[in-house]
Amino acid sequence: MREDALTLLRSEFRLWDVKFQANTLNSGHIEVVWQATPDKETRRYIIPKTPGDWRGPLNARSKIRQMFKQDGLSLKEQCTKPKPALLKALAMPEPVEKDADQIKMLRAEVADLSELVMELAGVITALRDHVTPVPPPVVLPEPVKPPEIVKPKVRSSIKAIDFLSEIAWNTTDAIARDMGLSKEIAYRKLYYLTKSDQVELCGGSWRKKPEKHLRLVAAE
Repeated sequence: MREDALTLLRSEFRLWDVKFQANTLNSGHIEVVWQATPDKETRRYIIPKTPGDWRGPLNARSKIRQMFKQDGLSLKEQCTKPKPALLKALAMPEPVEKDADQIKMLRAEVADLSELVMELAGVITALRDHVTPVPPPVVLPEPVKPPEIVKPKVRSSIKAIDFLSEIAWNTTDAIARDMGLSKEIAYRKLYYLTKSDQVELCGGSWRKKPEKHLRLVAAE
């Protein structure tokens, strides 16, 4: 981390033609000290020691470059004013730029590009921290239809009175079996006949009331 930061800062200070001094503090941070011009105050900047954070040296270079501009410094390439077209045509051919000058200008362009990338990375990080992720839509399960209750068909044409005897007593099970109906339906039919006083119920067995009894009831 220290060597990478110092390598980047040496290139930046050399680009602006400024000398600096780097000191390692007890905390492990790097303190950079420089003076842009004799009439300017001494500047200090501390680079935090954060292992694995590749943005630290780039942020430091961006901050130091802002301090250079505050002190009134500017790159030599930026100070060169364009010559008028006539003077440029009459002037002697200019010598070809040296490799060192081209490298210097290339470093300046790369530095500006890196600064722009860092600003964009900061904007993206801020937006990601404030944007609430949209939860996936909740898919509700389809309601389960209750099973249809099939009611047993009641054979209303069958009369329970036809399966009873005036003498013998028959159980509900026996009558239901003879009628071909369920025990519950047979019981309801038989119980309905007791309401009309046509059937007798005794101990869970049924029989038809004698016709003599029925005639007495009708005479009364």
